[in-house]
Amino acid sequence: MRYLLLIVLTLLTLLLSDVHADWEKTQILPEGEFSSIYFIDDSTGWMTCADGKILKTTDGGNNWDYYQYGSTDDILLLTGLDFTDEQNGWCVGYRGLVLHTTDAGETWNKQEINSNGYFGSCKFTDSLTGWIGNVKGEVFKTIDGGKNWTLHKTFKWIDDIYFINKNIGLISDEEGNIHRTSDAGETWSTNNIFDSDLFTFDFIDEKVGYIGGLGGVLFKTTDSGETWTEIETDISYSFMDIQFLDENVAWAVFYQDCIAKTEDGGKTWAIQYKGPTDNEAIIGIHMFNETKGITTGNLGYIFKTNDGGVSVIEELISGNIELKVFPNPCSDKIKFSFTNDCHSIDIQITDLNGKIVLKKNTLLNGETVDINMLPIGTYLISTTSGSKHDTWKIIKK
Repeated sequence: MRYLLLIVLTLLTLLLSDVHADWEKTQILPEGEFSSIYFIDDSTGWMTCADGKILKTTDGGNNWDYYQYGSTDDILLLTGLDFTDEQNGWCVGYRGLVLHTTDAGETWNKQEINSNGYFGSCKFTDSLTGWIGNVKGEVFKTIDGGKNWTLHKTFKWIDDIYFINKNIGLISDEEGNIHRTSDAGETWSTNNIFDSDLFTFDFIDEKVGYIGGLGGVLFKTTDSGETWTEIETDISYSFMDIQFLDENVAWAVFYQDCIAKTEDGGKTWAIQYKGPTDNEAIIGIHMFNETKGITTGNLGYIFKTNDGGVSVIEELISGNIELKVFPNPCSDKIKFSFTNDCHSIDIQITDLNGKIVLKKNTLLNGETVDINMLPIGTYLISTTSGSKHDTWKIIKK
């Protein structure tokens, strides 16, 4: 359901000065808003588009072909996407649309279902058994590969569906509930852990998993979703998609069109890319490993990285705060000066590997920060004041 939330986006101004694209923006189609992305291995993956296109790559996202379902004038809003092997896949969308491929995405055929709800979540545990959910809270199940879909349960607006294995499944909804089954859907228990949307699950194994939601809320489980513990994060953007490589390192894309990385299990997030416009539509991400990744985008664009999103920036890369950081290069101290209506700023300094080396909160205009303890090198400074953000490069001599 992440696609549905891209209605109102924050307007930002981007000031560029000799930027090396750590997340390279690449146009693969003349137009199109991409949503779900799924890779079955390091080479083969698929991506859905709002106008009915389903794209496929066989070289890790460098080149894409597409299949067009229906007319490009149709409002199909294809979102949820899942494959059980290289041949069999499903995606879902607007007005009860369920599509199935048996030839690796070369062609797609509509499956009948007794619902006109907008489906945004799709998960199969094998080539026969699958689950889809929609904005009406309807959860449908198939046990024959989608030839027949049966209304299984009705909850609130379904945000995400995730099955850890064929028996243990999790469903999140708009009221912060996590519905869990351990017997392939025969019975369900409900655990209310939040008061609003929980958008996206991710598990690193059958025990340890995460779910991100509205306003930067993040929860972790170590018992296959039976219990959840909140992780206090330093970000207020809503999670659109998240991928943990282990219990420390993860990347996420957020509602305010940004890509960020954590190295401490989700407590702190270093923003690696912040959209310059109100329609970047970065709502899906896939990381192949610690360096290579790809996200969805808008207007025919996707974002790719081959360095883990590490920035190499000569000056200010994003600016809403009338801020000066000086001297630069520096040796022992740096000073922050801002001239607009900001009362204070928070700063986070990272090295070029994305490691956070210094954090300071509530800095006042004209205040200095001691960096004498930092080794000689190049660093990135992320500054925040309310909803405004800047990112700078400094050189420590």
